[in-house]
Amino acid sequence: MRRVLRFARAVSRSRKASGHSEEHKVEGVAKSPEQLAEVHGSVWEPLSVFEHIERGLKESPNEPAVICLFQPEGHLREVFSHAQDNVSAEPRCLVEKQNGHPHRSVNKVKASSNWASTQHPVRPSSNEEATNGVPNGVKSTQPYASVSYAQLHHGALKLAAGLIAAGLQPESTLVMFIPNGVEYPLLLWTCVLLRITYVSLDPGMLDVSGATALKRTLRMLRPQAVVVPDPASGKAVDATVSELRLPQPVRVCLSGDSTTNWTTLQNVAAHGAPEYSNTTKREALVAAARRDRPNRIHSIMFTSGTSGNPKACPLRAGAMSSALHSQAWLIDRLAGARALMQPHNSRGIAPAQTLQTWRAGGAVVLTGQAFSAADAVNAIARVGITFLVLTPPMVHEMAAELAARGSQLDINSVRRIQVGGDAVTHSLLRRTAALFPAAQVCINHGMTEGPGSFVWPFFGAPVDNVPSFGEVCTIGVAAPGATVRIWDWEKQCVVPRRQLGELHLQNDIIIRHYMEGRSEESFYNDKLGRRWFKTGDIAMMDADGLVYILGRKKDMIQRAGVGIITAAIENTIEVLTGSQAVVVSVPDDVLGAAPFAVLKSYNGKSEKEVADHVQAVLGKDYALGGQVTLKQLGLVEFPVNPTRKVDKGAVESAVLRFVSKRQGGSRG
Repeated sequence: MRRVLRFARAVSRSRKASGHSEEHKVEGVAKSPEQLAEVHGSVWEPLSVFEHIERGLKESPNEPAVICLFQPEGHLREVFSHAQDNVSAEPRCLVEKQNGHPHRSVNKVKASSNWASTQHPVRPSSNEEATNGVPNGVKSTQPYASVSYAQLHHGALKLAAGLIAAGLQPESTLVMFIPNGVEYPLLLWTCVLLRITYVSLDPGMLDVSGATALKRTLRMLRPQAVVVPDPASGKAVDATVSELRLPQPVRVCLSGDSTTNWTTLQNVAAHGAPEYSNTTKREALVAAARRDRPNRIHSIMFTSGTSGNPKACPLRAGAMSSALHSQAWLIDRLAGARALMQPHNSRGIAPAQTLQTWRAGGAVVLTGQAFSAADAVNAIARVGITFLVLTPPMVHEMAAELAARGSQLDINSVRRIQVGGDAVTHSLLRRTAALFPAAQVCINHGMTEGPGSFVWPFFGAPVDNVPSFGEVCTIGVAAPGATVRIWDWEKQCVVPRRQLGELHLQNDIIIRHYMEGRSEESFYNDKLGRRWFKTGDIAMMDADGLVYILGRKKDMIQRAGVGIITAAIENTIEVLTGSQAVVVSVPDDVLGAAPFAVLKSYNGKSEKEVADHVQAVLGKDYALGGQVTLKQLGLVEFPVNPTRKVDKGAVESAVLRFVSKRQGGSRG
């Protein structure tokens, strides 16, 4: 640990930041709070999750809440079109007094006769010329599914009424194994409205190969409702429920004919239509959603499982509300007008980004089941995407796709880009800004365990002025409601500013434990009774309260007792070569382990130049134990996990096979 801290001091070149974090005295320590790497935020006014997304409904009832580019115009027409026949698209309960304060009144709006109109306008900025509300260069001539806020809300009211009629009660648990599509946001809004704990899982779990995971998950969750793609895939649920002797859940499928066990989503909504037409019951359901209990479990999302079996994260309703407050800086009305959401709904970012977009009154744009640079660029061209989320590997893929498309493509609709998932370097930030010159580029830290612990204070600054630590850019300052500390895991104390340690977070957003008591060592209570989460990130806090994440603790290589931060080597190589690099651990008979670099390309540099540069910048402790290109490993691209982060385990396995083969050849 001490030698790691010496590295921090050696490479630090952090520039003065313009951000500010409110600080308070830290009890039980001798140093002043300005000297210690712990800062505290403030608190937000409590709202229910429904009150957050109700903003979009009230402000933009006739504008799209969901656009799905791979589903046809008129998809689920029978679920949404009923709203215009007998019921105003704006129930009276939306303008009644709440907690003694009247909601801002809006005019009653009737849903358009063409409910899936494909010409909803992107809100133009003051300096943006537009034709028929669509920015120049944006063409949307092909039909696609589009659902307005009013239609989504009333479809959810019908579906909620149908689920209640089928026996599902508020504060139950609903598990969905469904692909991305209009059905997902419909079910998400329904769960928020009905105060149901939703759990989104990979539909692949219904395959034979997922039987063990399915059994483990259903035994843990014991859901009162399950949603699957079709009755055929639902047979895996039937068999598991029977084998485990679980209570029989309400069974819903997205397509196919209704069977003895499974009822289509359309039929559930149709059965709820009579109750939905009752104004009093509709208003009561909305009123109850506004009064949701903060400690109710809002959702259960699973970690990616890169370090073992995925862990279940039970997020409270109050925590999600605080996260929506905390992240309001990220997706606002202009940036969120068309927010691209490509990850599958089982990834933690999917519901968080969807709810945040609805809070801003924007449209969630769906293009498929996973990230695709081609699909993202097509969406920019078709509907004028305004918000993107990219990991470092995605930035490289987007660069290749945009280069292949040529300069005629208009990408100026993109207003804001979030980069995160791994350590972000200045070179990557500059490349992102160069790809999308009209966009603001920010870094945002998020976890399945809870989003919204940091705020980005540099929207008004050029990317070259964003503070860095070495080559790694800051992730910002502590968000209101969050307490951030950098912890010395050997001495068990908060480290001084500008020293490395493990990032620990404490706020009302982060989960208090994983389900089934897993990895309980990741959480602890301090002497003041505050609940902390150990993120596993190696981080540093500077004198201004800016936080820098340099890598994962689990990726640190122990070389002769020295902790080697792989991200430092990766960043150093990338600056020299201009190409992506990944560093993993290989065994060393003398030192125990050594860092081994995998480069996408040398770009004219030699192995010796790379090795000498790393040692010159970082010192002899960081000397490489070897290096290869992706091509030498038989790879074209770096493997990535479902969250589009580099799968270092897969890279390390490929390197170990390469080293073993090379050593075997040399012995022969």
